[in-house]
Amino acid sequence: MPIPQAQLILKDLVLAQHRFLYGLDRTPDERLDWSPGEARKSPLQVAGTLAQFLNFIAHTLASQEMPSWDVDSLPSPVTRDAAKEAVATACAALRRAVEGLEPADLTRKPPPPWSEETLEEVLWQINGTILYHQGQLNYLQLCYGDRDPNIPPNWGEG
Repeated sequence: MPIPQAQLILKDLVLAQHRFLYGLDRTPDERLDWSPGEARKSPLQVAGTLAQFLNFIAHTLASQEMPSWDVDSLPSPVTRDAAKEAVATACAALRRAVEGLEPADLTRKPPPPWSEETLEEVLWQINGTILYHQGQLNYLQLCYGDRDPNIPPNWGEG
């Protein structure tokens, strides 16, 4: 059983994962690799970046050290299925890392860039990271005319 401080975070992680993947499913095939400008990310790139950041956080929580890879240098998924798998796998890794925390872990200070915060404070940033990427996906959808916020039916129930 996860520590009490982790239970809400784990619940929010499931909800956020479900919503992001639902939004990715609602993206038309011809828009998956589309971007409104050269410097902007496509929905597939947003999914890849989300997976990379979640893996970054999971590694940091589990190993108590920063990953040795450069987040921006990793390739983006090239298909919807690959993007969904990358996000689901990263969420699973993050879930395992959070579930493995002990009460004493919450007061330790993680490595930079979070060295001034406690691990408990870092946990609350997980939802913000996913919501940031959800907002990017929703904005891309809005750019091509999809005004639906793409919230899954029955989202948050049960």
